[in-house]
Amino acid sequence: MNIKITILALLAVMLLTVQAAFGQGLTPSNWRNEQTGDWVIGFYDDFAIYDCKFWNYKQKTQSGDTYNIVLVSDGKEISVTVNNLLGDRRDIVIDGQRATYSVINGNTLPDYPAKDTRTGFKDSHYNTDTVTLVGWLKDMPKKAKRMGNEFEVTYNDIFAHKQVLAHGKIDALGKFEVKIPLRNSTEVYFDWERIYVGSFFEPGETYFLLWDFKTEQHLFMGDNCRLQNELFAYPKGRISERLKGENNDDAAALRFFEKTKQGKAALMSDLEQRVAAHSTLSQRYIDYLTGYYNTEAVRNLMQGRFDVKNKILPKEIIDYATQYWHNSKRPYTLYRDFGTFMRDYVGHNVQACYEIPICLDKKGRLISFVLTEEVYPQILRLYRDKGKVTITDEELKILEDYAAIRRPSTIRCKPFEPTYQQISPIIEREDIKTLLGFQMTNLFQTLNVLDSVGCDNELRDIIIANQLYNEIDHSREPLSEVVMDYFEEIVSMPPAKKFLRAEQAKYVAINNNDIDGNPSIKLSDGLANMSDGEQLLRKITEPYRGKLVILDVWGTWCGPCKMLLSKSAEEYERLKEYDLVYLYLCNGSSDKSWKNVIKQYNLVGDNIVHYNLPSEQQSAIEKFIGVTGYPTYKIIDRNGDVLKFDVDVFDLESLAKLLEKVK
Repeated sequence: MNIKITILALLAVMLLTVQAAFGQGLTPSNWRNEQTGDWVIGFYDDFAIYDCKFWNYKQKTQSGDTYNIVLVSDGKEISVTVNNLLGDRRDIVIDGQRATYSVINGNTLPDYPAKDTRTGFKDSHYNTDTVTLVGWLKDMPKKAKRMGNEFEVTYNDIFAHKQVLAHGKIDALGKFEVKIPLRNSTEVYFDWERIYVGSFFEPGETYFLLWDFKTEQHLFMGDNCRLQNELFAYPKGRISERLKGENNDDAAALRFFEKTKQGKAALMSDLEQRVAAHSTLSQRYIDYLTGYYNTEAVRNLMQGRFDVKNKILPKEIIDYATQYWHNSKRPYTLYRDFGTFMRDYVGHNVQACYEIPICLDKKGRLISFVLTEEVYPQILRLYRDKGKVTITDEELKILEDYAAIRRPSTIRCKPFEPTYQQISPIIEREDIKTLLGFQMTNLFQTLNVLDSVGCDNELRDIIIANQLYNEIDHSREPLSEVVMDYFEEIVSMPPAKKFLRAEQAKYVAINNNDIDGNPSIKLSDGLANMSDGEQLLRKITEPYRGKLVILDVWGTWCGPCKMLLSKSAEEYERLKEYDLVYLYLCNGSSDKSWKNVIKQYNLVGDNIVHYNLPSEQQSAIEKFIGVTGYPTYKIIDRNGDVLKFDVDVFDLESLAKLLEKVK
């Protein structure tokens, strides 16, 4: 028995010695195929990385300087033989495939050995396809670990022009996997707070990301990840120039234009020098950065419209933007900034065509009105031709004449206002009125601009879907049947149709969910004839004396307000120990929109109260508590007094500490 124990002990020591030698000789290391230049395999103490997956060691032995390994993952086994050194290289056989490999010593992959002359980027024509990102945040410091156990990928949905988040759980070792539904080749950003790095993904691909905090080695693995590795090695620059301040004149805008072009030229010069010094950089890398710099330049220029006096940019800038508009790269999802440019360029042209400046107020802000009536004849002719409305040529002429005299030739604070009685007998007819809602008139203004500047059918469909989505998102109501039917008629792209149909169906269902009579929905009948803001607020909060009240002043038109309301369940759960009353006062919103947001985010309960007061009463309360922006939050104490604390519901932990002080 003692002899057997001794032999087993010796075998165990020998195995540990072999494994230790294996670890010291090969781990940790990452290896690139010398012919393709790709990172193919990595060896670490507890696992290997290959084919964008983590593999466990089933067997690993060493004979001299040769390693024989069996890897297993998801029930599949592969054999790996790492042969003797060939100078600074090794001959490695992976699953029967032999190649020459070299260890990756730098922070990123070295230059690829041969030029890749491919052009273009994957285009799914806006159909959704899934990207899989597997990764390892190796040796995360404590600060990075404290930022949560989810890895976040951020990208832009072009139909909604909104940031979308995809998440994957990070395990104790820092390993994660994220499934990302992309419509096309798309600019993406990783884990903003923890590593904040941008890249680019193509639909249907699988990528592996190694982010080593200790060695600062950053590598991508995958069948088609050369561009991603080149962006790691040679990151894109940024154009820093912005038009600062408000009410800039044309001269300031043109100086900004010149500086923007100079900034882009400097980046393009850097790119040319980099390509000259690194001759194997891929053509797709060159094309991607060229398009990126062009897009960022026009995006910044069009954002400048919000910092000029009349919100109209000089012709030179618009001509420059129009040239880009006609030469922008496809697919249109390639750059996050394109969505912003698209919105601003179309919006600028709509404003230039249909918005008439009247004067500037005391703060230099533009006062204007929109020539909605100019598209009335166009809409009514279209539907007369369809046989859906009856209107005479004489009536159309009255509408056209009215629109013509509504367009003043000069800026003046009291423009000539032709009497509305001229056209009201026509446009107030029920069959005509249903066709001339703001959703339809806004859409026709945009369509006219698109026809004037020209664009392909895909971009046209994207812009239409985006505009109508914004109408739904802003109002939180479904589109009218007339508008939805016209959308179906003029848009041909299946993904655009599917996207807007889903949004429409969601809000039709919300509309049909009746919450009238719910105790959380309060009527303002008992506040009639009250106009003092303090008295109004004390009357509203009177039933809740003895409790702390969180007051939220918000509006259905306010994006940040709705974003925070969408997280209310988390807020209620975190603060439930304080026995709070939540009082919501809605600003400038229709009754339907107000109730739809409440229904959408399930903002009802025994301790939840909603008012949609008349505008005069809402303004009086806001003036009393000092509202300067939306949303505004206040704490009302048990006596009904508004406390002079800054309240931040973005930070629930800080809010909880504040409630501890006042409870």
